[in-house]
Amino acid sequence: AVLDPEVIVLTGGLTEAGDILLTPVTKAFDQYLTARTRRPQIPVLISASGQDAGLVGAADLARAV
Repeated sequence: AVLDPEVIVLTGGLTEAGDILLTPVTKAFDQYLTARTRRPQIPVLISASGQDAGLVGAADLARAV
């Protein structure tokens, strides 16, 4: 669900920064996400598709149409 994610996946060119991006983003999500008493820390991951995530999604959508 959008309002109750099990994982957050970052995509796109900025993900090439790796831990330089992932560490502060993870800390920000931990600080600002509510209802932490209901769920443990939500993992923040970098997509394996990297910069091509948008292209892969567009191709999948085009194939489905």
